[in-house]
Amino acid sequence: MTTTASEKKDSPAASSASAAQAAPPSDTVTLTIDGQKVTAKKGTLLVEAARAVKNEIPVFCYHDKLKPVGACRMCLVEIEKMPRLQTACTTPVAEGMVVKTKSDMATGGQNATIALLLANHPLDCPVCDKGGECPLQDNTFAHGVGTSKFEEEKRHKDKAFELSENIVLDRERCILCYRCVRFHDEVPGDRALAVIDRGSHGEIGLASGEQYTSPFQGNVVDICPVGALTSRHYRFRSRPWDLKSQAGIAADDPTGSNVWIDTRDGRVLRLRPRENVDVNDAWIADATRWGTLPAERSERLAQPLVRKGGKLVAVTWFEGLRAAAALVRNHNTGVVATPALTNEAYGVLAEGGLGDAVSVWPRIAATSPQGTLAGLSSSKSVVVVGCDPWSEIPMLAIAVRRALVPFTRDGIATGGGGKLVVIAAENGLARDSAAWLKASGADLARAVADLCDALEGKGGSDAAKKAAAQLTVRPSSLVMGPAFAHEPGNAALVKRLQAALGVVDDKGACAGFSGAVDRYTNARGARELLGDKAALDAASAAGVLGRAGAGALDTVIVVGDVPHCAGFPVDGLGKARAVWLTASLPKDASTKAGAVPDVVDVVLPLAHVYEQGGAFTTLDGRHQGFDAAGIPPSVPGAGPDERAKADWYALALLAAELGRVTPHDLKGLRAVLSTKHAFARIPLNRNKTRTELTVV
Repeated sequence: MTTTASEKKDSPAASSASAAQAAPPSDTVTLTIDGQKVTAKKGTLLVEAARAVKNEIPVFCYHDKLKPVGACRMCLVEIEKMPRLQTACTTPVAEGMVVKTKSDMATGGQNATIALLLANHPLDCPVCDKGGECPLQDNTFAHGVGTSKFEEEKRHKDKAFELSENIVLDRERCILCYRCVRFHDEVPGDRALAVIDRGSHGEIGLASGEQYTSPFQGNVVDICPVGALTSRHYRFRSRPWDLKSQAGIAADDPTGSNVWIDTRDGRVLRLRPRENVDVNDAWIADATRWGTLPAERSERLAQPLVRKGGKLVAVTWFEGLRAAAALVRNHNTGVVATPALTNEAYGVLAEGGLGDAVSVWPRIAATSPQGTLAGLSSSKSVVVVGCDPWSEIPMLAIAVRRALVPFTRDGIATGGGGKLVVIAAENGLARDSAAWLKASGADLARAVADLCDALEGKGGSDAAKKAAAQLTVRPSSLVMGPAFAHEPGNAALVKRLQAALGVVDDKGACAGFSGAVDRYTNARGARELLGDKAALDAASAAGVLGRAGAGALDTVIVVGDVPHCAGFPVDGLGKARAVWLTASLPKDASTKAGAVPDVVDVVLPLAHVYEQGGAFTTLDGRHQGFDAAGIPPSVPGAGPDERAKADWYALALLAAELGRVTPHDLKGLRAVLSTKHAFARIPLNRNKTRTELTVV
């Protein structure tokens, strides 16, 4: 008898085989949440298992990037065969578990928690910065009873206690979820905040005699579930429903932190972290959050300046470009660019023929690191030489620390277990190190050689031997400051240390991370697009500044905020005249003493990076694109043509004025550059908000 396909499908044997094939892997369990079957990985917390099927259990203290503590009791749920309500944020799933999140017993517990929290809460939502994006508001409407039995006087505490120059604490609003304390304990590890006193007298504060100096303060504002912690820079400036959020990339972070750029009427008002587990996870440094915000449009230079009769005079863009072209045309010209421009701007400089030579100032490393930040975070042995990521590149310090201390993802601790050896002077990572060899200047090379001897079994000091004993497990990573790595006499020593640590295998592959780290936003992009010569010392004899000082150049095009960089030798330009493209000048720059150096004859105003969009390349080679968020400053009453320009666009216009063929639109420019450079093939998701940008 022949069995049809349909009969095979319906037969008991086929059903059994099918069931065996469909059985979940052994590392999963099946449970029931509110009548719905859910399959989750063993160890998953109930709150995350429920989220996976779009069942949001209310929480306050729980955060998926922090260890669960069950402090607020908001996530109480009923679990069959358990005598009382359980916290979903601390309870892992189990096979056959039956969970009720909306039963009378569960909702009664949630209602009671809300009532207790609101008993002493000031209920000042109309004047609270958190209004409109407040979990306490949301949970009160969703899970509160709507009335209160509390008739006594509420408890009163400090309303605007200044924790630092950046953070204001309202102790009346605080519900003691401990998120802020746990963040500092677990993520940067600086233990900057603590709970003072006990019981009903407990409150968030600083340890006695301490100051709040962490470079990650702003993150506590993001994770606070109420309006207890607010930013002094954003307080009372806007409501969330008045904001437009645009995905972007940090303007000063070489690790490429992903951010949300919040604008109102075209003005950039605040930055928030945008989650990317491969880059910045869910955090950003304060230098990004507050240090990169553009000044008010009305306070910035919007129109070109041209020197006439010894004085700078405001002109139209047509006149400004014509004056700049006159300085460049038929003259020996060099270009000095900052390592913080977009890749598109470097592309124009590389393709547009604006100068005989291009140099980057400040000086950047001559070579790019090998490996990735993800590889660094998964390393078991890490050596930091001649730099302090904590103060120079804070998010790099977080990447290093993830290799040492378990971090939390979806409420579960993972990673960590590595060892760190620091060879540097004062260093913020020293507290997490297994060994710290204090050295600076010329002593750095001696300390590294000492460690190499110990790693190679050739002796070494006792301190070096103790440090080497911590570096036996692979994969390993090496993080170096550019000054040490590219000192001519240290080249052989660097290779020796890399070999001793085994950071690169026989095939040249690096499982961890190895190289010098530039602190500038797009140093790698500048190096890759402009070539290795751009990484030479600009002030050297072969560099643009050196050639200008020697009288070999008539004109220097300065792109970016170079003249304001510490140590920039403006006087070293000799008799050369300068064209300066910048986004940093105030609107009264033409009359403000010292705002524009005397060697500058033409100023072309640029838009802030958040107002233009483009692409950056991270220090580990990740290309990230972003779209414009804010609106650049413009001349009142003038059309859009009389407005500060994107860096690449201003350079393209100047190239066109000189007769060079360069696309004037971003799409066309990126099409030209895409034949040589991967970054130009990244879609920018123009005119879209709250979307993850494509990463190559």
